[in-house]
Amino acid sequence: MSHKRSQRGIALAWTVLILFVMVLMVGLSIDMGIIALAANQLQNAADAAALAGAQWVNQSTSDAIQRAYDTAKANYVINNDVDLAYAYDAGGGYTNDMDIILGRYYGFRRRAGRPFAEYFVADMVQPNAVMATPRRTAGAPDGPVNYIFGPMAGVNSGEVWRHAIALCKDDSGAGILVLTPTGPGIRFGGTEAVHCPGGTIHVNSESENAVVYDGTIREDSIDARQLNITADAIDKTLVDDCPIPYELNQDPLPDPLANARRPGTTGGTPGPEVYDNPIYSGTGATAQERRDPISENNWPTDLTTGKKILQPGYYPAGFKISGSDWVLQPGVYIVGGGANGQSGLIFEGGTMNAEYCQFYVTKSTAEMGSVDGQLQITGGSFNISPPGDNPANYVNGKPVVDGALGVSIWQDDANTRQAKITGSAADSTVISGTIYFPRNEVAIAGTNIQIGNQLIAWQVDAGGTGEVWINYDGRNRGQPKLRSMIVE
Repeated sequence: MSHKRSQRGIALAWTVLILFVMVLMVGLSIDMGIIALAANQLQNAADAAALAGAQWVNQSTSDAIQRAYDTAKANYVINNDVDLAYAYDAGGGYTNDMDIILGRYYGFRRRAGRPFAEYFVADMVQPNAVMATPRRTAGAPDGPVNYIFGPMAGVNSGEVWRHAIALCKDDSGAGILVLTPTGPGIRFGGTEAVHCPGGTIHVNSESENAVVYDGTIREDSIDARQLNITADAIDKTLVDDCPIPYELNQDPLPDPLANARRPGTTGGTPGPEVYDNPIYSGTGATAQERRDPISENNWPTDLTTGKKILQPGYYPAGFKISGSDWVLQPGVYIVGGGANGQSGLIFEGGTMNAEYCQFYVTKSTAEMGSVDGQLQITGGSFNISPPGDNPANYVNGKPVVDGALGVSIWQDDANTRQAKITGSAADSTVISGTIYFPRNEVAIAGTNIQIGNQLIAWQVDAGGTGEVWINYDGRNRGQPKLRSMIVE
């Protein structure tokens, strides 16, 4: 009897143990289900927060962070709202425990199999993406996820986190817009660095030569928010080493100034808005003098200021300036190519202050053969701001930056002569406003000079050994087409 009672006692013990293990296993599976639910809810919160932040990342970094935070807060994980605690800011680098990180996403680097640190780089200056990482960990505001049955096995909680990266797709405006639909678009050559802070570079060409790099690629060779290309391929030298994010197969961006009213002349005949100020090289000028470009040699000096002063108007013989101190009164200057086409807006030295001025490079008079002018700014101190910057032209107390009043230099649509703009900071060359060459190539080069706030051209050739800046300010943006999408 005692032996049977002993066996029944052992069986009962084993039964209790097995039942305990079974209950524990079922309980742990329930706890694992809770973790899985938390992970799914965290992923939803991460996706929503990243998408919300990316909608604002091109406009305001502080708003992007706040939108990401607020959107995450509207989500719940195991009955607790989601707190994104640590945000990367401009105070320094970031660490992996930060919950909101603004940065630049290089999709082509990810496709090339590069490490995470190379295809998502924290950046508060020109970010195009937001990474959100909600957490239920020991260091998170709500702590880890508490287990129901885990304490039976000595495990009280579990940690889980998820992340998402959302990219902002913005093709509604550009700091540099290359209009040609076919053939070469923009060429980067030499060691010239092209900076377009705050803006994108958009190339409408569908050619495999839409973007070509002939120089040595450096991290600062191209500086812009993004490079958008209509073509479905890119120059092989840029495929894996482009210093900024790029996107292929993008929609062409329409010319925002295509319908802007052109100033100037038609076939050498002054248009209706030509002014009554001096039209040729001076009052009572001879026929030969009328054919000579305006220069320091044939324009009188103001005895009071010691400067040569020009008034707005039509100058069919053009300007050819290499010295002296010039002051241009606000207005539109319509410039022709003279009798032989060797003139136009040519500035090679001296000082020219053209505040609130606009230059339109077009034809000379029919008397001179209706010859196209050329644009060459190659030295000296050349400073120009567009008429829209003049307080007299403000609308609602603000400068007019969109449209014709925001243009400082443009070339007649029928004038296909190459334009050239070079200079150096030492010469104090600063051009504000939009530079507009709708049907011709512009060659830009220089040493730390500002060439407008926006460059719109048929083609662009950027080559040299220095740095040029196009400080985009959002002008001629058109209807915003901001889109955000999850990329990881």
